Amino acid sequence: MREEYFKNTYKEISELSNTEKCRTTLIQNGDTNELAVKKEMPEEMFEVYSELASINNVGIVNVLACYTENGKCIDIEEYVNGKTLETIISEGQWTDSDYARCIMDMCDTLTELHKRGIIHRDIQPKNVIVDNNHVKLIDFDIARNKKESSNKDTRLLGTPEFASPEAYGFSQTDERSDIYSLGKLLQMLVKDVRFQSIIDKCIQMDPENRYQSTGELKMALMRCLNHPEVKGAKSFIRTVPGFRSNNVVKKIITIIIYCLVILVFTGTALQAKGNVADKILSVILFYIWIFIPYAFLMNIGNISSKLIRANYKTKTSEWLVRIALCVISFIIASVILGFFMGKH
Repeated sequence: MREEYFKNTYKEISELSNTEKCRTTLIQNGDTNELAVKKEMPEEMFEVYSELASINNVGIVNVLACYTENGKCIDIEEYVNGKTLETIISEGQWTDSDYARCIMDMCDTLTELHKRGIIHRDIQPKNVIVDNNHVKLIDFDIARNKKESSNKDTRLLGTPEFASPEAYGFSQTDERSDIYSLGKLLQMLVKDVRFQSIIDKCIQMDPENRYQSTGELKMALMRCLNHPEVKGAKSFIRTVPGFRSNNVVKKIITIIIYCLVILVFTGTALQAKGNVADKILSVILFYIWIFIPYAFLMNIGNISSKLIRANYKTKTSEWLVRIALCVISFIIASVILGFFMGKH
């Protein structure tokens, strides 16, 4: 049997840690001198680690064997010779973008785990190892399998600084609990304000208000890295269609089109009857009639996102909300404009 091979071939070298939940030792293959890690845990962890043994993912520590012995779960896993994120932080060599990409790699790993119903529950810097440019998630000692019929966890565990509210008994931990921990980790790692909205959404108290999947969080981070936000007028301009990229030709064409539209609408509005004040008011109303619905539809200045703070699970649902806001604002503006034009 596979466990007999590890029992007979590997010898204990040193004890790495010994806590109430787990004893971890460094072991070595007597034939090849290959190093591995042995963990002795409560028998209830067998379900999680046996599932981990079936996963082939570069972001997850490789479980070589998993079995029960004398009422304990025994896990034999690869020895990862890399730096923990905790060490990397202390060295101070990484940029905010480096940390964001690290979180994105963790999102890929957690996506695979969550598909299997495994919730890590202890995401923190010392449980992340960077080995040969691969980000590996380790220490599944308090991980659990999600139970659809459960209302809360049977064991309330986790590192206080990173644990979600659910870990303290408010409800059952699930995929969004790991997302909360990723948000707290991101909050500790990055200082760039462009990530703040992502962090805020990750660490919402109510899981329904967070990102609903690690894939969704990864996409948000990708958009942030590819389209960095800046403050002030430049930030607003970057949200206007035609100015969202650095393509100079596209910007020139956009400026010409917008100028033509402004000239046409200004000329049309100035044909209204009345004095100078009435003409100026008609110009303003014409622009409200066209540009406010357009702003909602194209989310200029992130107006639609700010007004409706919804968790869009798909781009389709987001566009439906934007179209609805566009139609409603167009109807209201049309009524106001019609009332004014009727009086004049």
